[in-house]
Amino acid sequence: MDFRSNGSIWLRESAIRQPLQLAEELIHEVSHVRLNVSHAVGPLFLNDDRETYSSPLRRDARPMFGVFHQMFLLCRLREFYRRVAATGEPAEDDGLRNGVAVADRLEQIEKNLKASFSIVAAHAALTTRGEVLIREISSLEAVA
Repeated sequence: MDFRSNGSIWLRESAIRQPLQLAEELIHEVSHVRLNVSHAVGPLFLNDDRETYSSPLRRDARPMFGVFHQMFLLCRLREFYRRVAATGEPAEDDGLRNGVAVADRLEQIEKNLKASFSIVAAHAALTTRGEVLIREISSLEAVA
């Protein structure tokens, strides 16, 4: 973690074309910051960074740190898109890039969340703090 820029979020304005895309990028980056701060307070898992695992969002194998981050931010994105979906489909110009519907994005996020959660559940050497976080995520019906 780089404490000189901790909490900073870097986005390219030219890459953001839709309001929901901006919201997703912000949630994504804030989730990384939140988890980094939590992990700095005390570790959530004790896996060696040389241990790598498959990952639903990347082609390359990643250390548990990366898979754990994916799981955490996907959980938060899933909650966001569940709330968006509950309000009804946004107008076309308020949707996601490449014409992706909110329901389709939510389905994709849920699929990736289940995959990353199963990797963490099977392979993470969780600390007590990590176990608490995993129980909280499980209770949100995000991975059932």
